[in-house]
Amino acid sequence: MELFSRSWGALLEAVDALADADFGRESGCRGWLAHHLDLIAHLPDGPPPPPPEGLARSRALLERIAGAAFPASFTDRDALLAGTGRRAPTPSEQAEPGALAGRLPPVLG
Repeated sequence: MELFSRSWGALLEAVDALADADFGRESGCRGWLAHHLDLIAHLPDGPPPPPPEGLARSRALLERIAGAAFPASFTDRDALLAGTGRRAPTPSEQAEPGALAGRLPPVLG
């Protein structure tokens, strides 16, 4: 519950820090992932990202659902964004060794 509270608090802070004009911009929000990562995706000078513990927990859940781990070289943020199709994996990410190599984003079903 503490992790949820911290993540929820960080999301509320991120929304509160948005300028009025930002509410009219595309957010990219979709799916279950990271209401927070999606919210700030198009705001390079926007609010800070979610807490590291929340990103790590979300990565662990995604890896469990996918049935494989992302390479250790992926940051939690990159694993979540590439692993859910929110951004295309880079050529170097596609070339990484591991169970998900060449399968990004993984098909979840």
